Amino acid sequence: MLIRSISGIRGLVDKDLKNDLIIKYANALNELFPKGVIYAGRDSRPSGEDIVQVMIDELIMLGRTVIYCGIVPTPTVQYMVHISEAVGGFIITASHNPIEWNGIKFLREDSTFFHNSDCEKLFNLADNFNAPATFIPLEVPQKIPSLIARSLQVFLAVDSSMAIVL
Repeated sequence: MLIRSISGIRGLVDKDLKNDLIIKYANALNELFPKGVIYAGRDSRPSGEDIVQVMIDELIMLGRTVIYCGIVPTPTVQYMVHISEAVGGFIITASHNPIEWNGIKFLREDSTFFHNSDCEKLFNLADNFNAPATFIPLEVPQKIPSLIARSLQVFLAVDSSMAIVL
């Protein structure tokens, strides 16, 4: 059973958190946030990679820029939203729940977790989302960190007089 609360959504992987549900929440988040960058991160649960990939792919397909922080503590994503001009973020985590669980926490533009009213709007948008009749899930080949790394390689090849330590 999917649990929805002020802490976001939680459920059993592959039973409650299926791709179609994750896509609904990506679309709801896209609808709720104003235009702008969204930060994403996840904890170290193995299921997190698939869930974050579905969220990011859908948001990119909807025209969003998503900066993926990788496996990081939740406060890291909050900090990145806070110091940037991002419109919000999300973290794939089930906190203290057993490994077979996972979930999504949502962040506001001020880097705090969604308030009750934000959750109600998000849940309503997700509940009422209907995929287009011609909907076909697409695989988006790149994440932002890969693009950044590739851009740095190109930059270094063009101007090797500068040293960048990563």
